[in-house]
Amino acid sequence: MTIIFRDANLENAQELATIQAMLREYFSDIAIPSDDPKTSFIEEIATLYQPPNVALVAVMDTHIAGCVFLKEIDQEYAEIQQLYVSHAARGKNIGQQLLEVLILRGFRTYQYLRLDTKHDLEPAIALYRKLGFYEIERYNNNPFAQLFFELDKSSRQFSKRDCPKVV
Repeated sequence: MTIIFRDANLENAQELATIQAMLREYFSDIAIPSDDPKTSFIEEIATLYQPPNVALVAVMDTHIAGCVFLKEIDQEYAEIQQLYVSHAARGKNIGQQLLEVLILRGFRTYQYLRLDTKHDLEPAIALYRKLGFYEIERYNNNPFAQLFFELDKSSRQFSKRDCPKVV
């Protein structure tokens, strides 16, 4: 089993459709209805995640196994969005590796990385805390978010040896 981490090719129709399907699965898993306005961005990800924003995927053998996104808030802050690993790929540490790669990428440009989550996503919350994220006050108007986290570039030293290889 080979896992590669790379930028998503959002111009490739097949890859874009796969990522969109994963995001629908993600929202279903966290009990957000597919017709909720929060999910409307799925059809727009090809334009939303152009630079400076980042769309990152994990490819296991030849299949996309996970995805995560980074969206600029301002010159100092970016938000990590929709970290998701397919059901078939879980238990292989892909979520942590995706997040570590994205953190390294984010800290090239931003001082602070933020994210929001729901109380019942306990494994994700544990991962965020393990990687050094700390709880902060609400910073956005996401009606589904219940917890808010931040990671300060100066609070943890990331190096290339900490992260999986990115192609």
